Amino acid sequence: MNVENGRSIAVLVAGHHPSFGEASSEIINHEPTCAWVAEASDGIEAETRYKECRPDVVLVDLAMPELEGVEVTGH
Repeated sequence: MNVENGRSIAVLVAGHHPSFGEASSEIINHEPTCAWVAEASDGIEAETRYKECRPDVVLVDLAMPELEGVEVTGH
């Protein structure tokens, strides 16, 4: 997805604290050029959601269970 073609920037949010996801979704949903496409609560789920959705942007909490954010971004 890309803005040039009139489509939104797809965003995946990965974080284990509910407040992280809630705050992120509020910000993303108020931005007309962005679309929240998936959420993950741990590193393994983040990798799975990424492969399913192929988002343009991944917002990652660095301290997550299973795989930490740094590990997820390195895969």
